Amino acid sequence: MVMSMDWITPVISGASGVIGASVGVFGNILHTRIQQHLREMEQKERRMEQRYLAYNEVLDLNGRERILYPGKGRGWDAELYVQRIRPVLFRNFHLLGDKVRGQVRTLDHRLQRRQWKELTEEDVPDELEYMYYVELIALIEAEYKRT
Repeated sequence: MVMSMDWITPVISGASGVIGASVGVFGNILHTRIQQHLREMEQKERRMEQRYLAYNEVLDLNGRERILYPGKGRGWDAELYVQRIRPVLFRNFHLLGDKVRGQVRTLDHRLQRRQWKELTEEDVPDELEYMYYVELIALIEAEYKRT
């Protein structure tokens, strides 16, 4: 009995088609993942750039405007903060670092409590607000050291 080898050609042909299709699918998946990773990296970089533009604007205002008055009155100009710096921070609030966002909210809560006359005797308005603002600027500057 002689066996015929006619079945080998279709099997090899079919197997090479399956292998070729598999390589194509794998290559496509790999390409898609690489493109997605690059898009995510670009988006993260854009957000970081926007964050630092906001920080730059705050630090610029802090340097140009007379917000701090150490040893005089409350030690700082809360109205100037509310009018000039706070809008920059909230326009970009979603971009700010966690600690900076937390400090902004702490300062806001403090200012609201004073506005609503809810401060207690334990609250020392001059020192706390001044220090909250100083800490906010320090946190923004610390963000530059992390990069």
